[in-house]
Amino acid sequence: MYDITKSPVIDIDAYYVKAEKHGNKDYIPHPFVALHYVISGSTIASCAGKILHHKKNILSVIPPDLPHSVEVTEDAEILALNFTCLNNSFFDTPFAIDCKNPRIPELFDTLYKMYAANDTDYKYYSIFYELLDLVEKQLEQSTKNKNNPKIIQAKAEIDKHFSDNNFNISQLAEMLNINSSYLRREFKKTFSISPIAYLQDIRLQNAVSMLLSDYYSVEEIAQKCGYGSSSYFIQTFRKAKGYSPQKWKELYFKNMAN
Repeated sequence: MYDITKSPVIDIDAYYVKAEKHGNKDYIPHPFVALHYVISGSTIASCAGKILHHKKNILSVIPPDLPHSVEVTEDAEILALNFTCLNNSFFDTPFAIDCKNPRIPELFDTLYKMYAANDTDYKYYSIFYELLDLVEKQLEQSTKNKNNPKIIQAKAEIDKHFSDNNFNISQLAEMLNINSSYLRREFKKTFSISPIAYLQDIRLQNAVSMLLSDYYSVEEIAQKCGYGSSSYFIQTFRKAKGYSPQKWKELYFKNMAN
């Protein structure tokens, strides 16, 4: 359980971020806790072995001192609160949850406007603590939702079988002896993404990792990541990234060199 209101907050910076679509970028660890609320658009962040899907109404945390990468899959608008505590260990795990409480985005907006106006007295901190309290309650509810063992197993099975191009969500539902509609509904409720979208993202993320290793051919990546054929892999990759796998890799290494 996150005890995120237990350590005194000593500094809070608030920003409005407009991020244009771009490929995966690596970021060095930052010393603060990054609390984000997505107004529009979508991004995919990878941190501490977790893939965080950020879209409208998603609330997320990137802990301090952890390397991470971010891909903006659709032009995004984000409200960001970067803060430090006397004990940052209360924020040692990245997370992304669907924000159900309309009060949370209101508080993000209020804090941003106060910070922009340099109005950061005790009221500013009081509003921030109210926000943290609501976030903690949201996390508690999210944890309860994730106690569904069938849905937890469904995610594990996708992670295990993504390389099988014959694997699909109907087959997954049969494996778990549950209804496909129930699986889709509960999976999205729990992880804020549909099971088919999660399967597609896992395949793409693994394909990107293999591509950047500069060791596997396009044909090998397609086979090992569940795409069935290299032509389908190239088509899917181009749709997601805007370039063919080979072209995207060339641009990635060129950008890293610069």
